[in-house]
Amino acid sequence: MSATLYDKAFLTKLQKWVRDPNIKITGPNETKRLFAYNADINNDKPLELPLITLRRDPTIQLLNVSKKPTTFDGYRDIAETGMDGIDRVNQINMVPIQINYQIDIYTRYEEEAEEYLRDFVFNLINYPKLEIEIPYNNSKRTAVCNLRLNPELQDNSDIPERLVPGQFTRKTIHVYIDDAHYYNYRTKEAWKIDNNIQVETKLSTDLDVKIKDVKLRR
Repeated sequence: MSATLYDKAFLTKLQKWVRDPNIKITGPNETKRLFAYNADINNDKPLELPLITLRRDPTIQLLNVSKKPTTFDGYRDIAETGMDGIDRVNQINMVPIQINYQIDIYTRYEEEAEEYLRDFVFNLINYPKLEIEIPYNNSKRTAVCNLRLNPELQDNSDIPERLVPGQFTRKTIHVYIDDAHYYNYRTKEAWKIDNNIQVETKLSTDLDVKIKDVKLRR
C-alpha cells in the first residue's frame, strides 16, 4: 500500500478543520496539477485566494531496512473458511516509514493568513491522530498514526508565484508522520493443529519387563 493512503486521510482532516466554503484546499496530486497546468488550461488565469495547498515531500525515509518478523511474517487475522472449505487468513507485513508534508496558506492579507495558521497549529497539536483505511479484500482494516508539527513556522510571502500575481501572503507549516508504514497485505492458507490426538496409556502391571533387560547404574 502506497503513501497516497496518508495523503487522502490528511486532506480529509484538513477539509474538516476548514469550514469556510470560499476557501479551496488541494491535496498533493491536485496541487501539482494546479501549479503545473493551470496556466496552460486557463490561459494564465490567476488562482483565486484564499487557497490552502498540501504537498508531500517526494523523498520518503525508510525507518527499517533489515529483515524482521513484521516484514515477512506480519500480523494475522482469525482464519475464515471459504466456500471451498479451505481456511484462509489475512496477513499484513509492514515496513515503517516517515512521510513529510508541507501546508501552504495563500491569502491576500497578513491578518487572514495568521488566523488560518493559528487554527492549524492548535488543531495539529490537539488532534494529531490520523486514521487510514487499508483497502484490501474488503477487510475494512484501519491503521492509526500521528501528525507531528515542525516547530518552525515560515513566512514565504517574498517567494513569487507566477499564478498568484500582486500582493499576497504565504504561510508555510511543515508536518511529518514518523509512525507510518508501507503495508503488504495478502491472504494465505491457514495451517491447523489437530487437537484430537488420542494417547493410549498402560498400567505398570501390564508391562512385561524382564530383569535382564534392566541395567543398573552405580
